[in-house]
Formats: sequence, C-alpha cells, structure tokens
Amino acid sequence: MRVADSIMKKSIGLVGDTGRMGVLLTQALLCRPHCFLGKGFSRRSQTSLEEVVTENDILIDFSSPEVTSLLLDFLLKTPRPVIIGTTGFTNDSGVKTKLSALSEYVPVVVCANTSLGAYVQKRLAAFAAKLFSTSYDVRILETHHRAKADAISGTAISLAEAIRSAKAESCEEEPEPFIEMHGSRLGNVCGEHEVSFVGEDERFVIRHEVFSRRVFSDGVLLILEKIMGEGLPKGYYTSDVLYESLFQEKVFG
Repeated sequence: MRVADSIMKKSIGLVGDTGRMGVLLTQALLCRPHCFLGKGFSRRSQTSLEEVVTENDILIDFSSPEVTSLLLDFLLKTPRPVIIGTTGFTNDSGVKTKLSALSEYVPVVVCANTSLGAYVQKRLAAFAAKLFSTSYDVRILETHHRAKADAISGTAISLAEAIRSAKAESCEEEPEPFIEMHGSRLGNVCGEHEVSFVGEDERFVIRHEVFSRRVFSDGVLLILEKIMGEGLPKGYYTSDVLYESLFQEKVFG
C-alpha cells in the first residue's frame, strides 16, 4: 500500500502562502488528494495567525523570523505538527526556546534546506572534516537571490555546524576550526553552496547548486507525508529525518 493510500485527509495551513515557496507549495498541495489546503496566512491576508493554527491540522511555515515567532506563540497554546522552513533567526529571538517547548507535544521539523543534494553535501563535508587536519582552512560560500533577507543562509550555518561537530568528534584535543563564511545576494539564484578545505598544496571542494525551488517543495511534501503517513512521534527534527534512513540503507546496508 502506498503512503498516500493510508493517509487520512488533513487540513494543511501555509504561513507565508504568497511567497516564493508558499506559491509552489500551494500548487503542489492542490494536486494532492490526501491533503486539504486550509486557511493560509500572509502579511496581506485577512486571516489571523490564530485562525490558521486552530483551523488546520498541520502547519507549514515559510514566512519571516518575526511571523514565525508569533506563530509559535499560538502553537504553544494549540499544539499542531509544524514544518518550519523560515531561516534567519537571531540567538536572542526566543524562537529556539519556543521550538523546543513545542516539540514536547508535537513533531516539529526545522528545515533550512529540504533537498537531497544539500543533505549529501552536509554529510560529505562532515566526513571530509574528520579527514583533513586543522591545518586546512575551511571556507563556505553561499549565493541566493537578491530578495533573501538573511545574509548567511540557514543551509550555510548548518554546514558549519556539521563541520564543527565532526571535528569535535574526531580530534577532541585540537581547537575548534575557524570557518570563513561569505554570502552573496544576486539576481534570482535559487541556491548555491560551496565548501572548501584548503591546505598548503591542495584544495578540496564540495559544491551544490539548485536550479529550481521544486526540490525544496518536493522535500517539504515528503516531510509532510512522513508526519501524516508514519505518525512521526513528538520531538524536534531537522530535514535529516527525510534522508537518514536512505543514507543508512544505501551506504551501510
């Protein structure tokens, strides 16, 4: 039996439904027989965030850090499973604390990037970080469209976190590596990320380039099916929840 056959029809609320990702997801969800597109929210909509939360079964958020913070306030009062695609949160925004609190009641999936290529790049970067000594400099370059608000993308930040974590596991006595990070905002670029390990005599580069935002919306829909079809338990997840089992099966299976 396919996953879609066993899924009961659920109402999906999109927060940020008039944005780039919101429009793509709206089109995709309208073609899904097991999904009912419920009330959505944008800065121009007449629907309140509270209505979107109370009148939908699952929320998908691609808005702004400020709107996400308000959304979480309502979700903490009326818990619903939520997929957060918004990035650019500051450490003092309180969003991370709210996400952690909400995950005590429902599944919370925070995904800076839902493409398979981004996941593979992160795994490769972590693997490379364990092999190259700290004598190699690390640089992350990212480029997105000119309208993207956050200066260093969430994907680039997650790459840096994966590298630091891998370094800490493999060489505890060495200092935390310095990672040089650069962000550019140009034209209508969907997303480019490049990780370089640069030594005295060589440079190793891992590059991922997105041609269409459909890879992101497809990933979100896979997460949605995982929540609906497999009954994802309450807890805090990243987009790794999509691909970890596939990685284990293909690489170690």
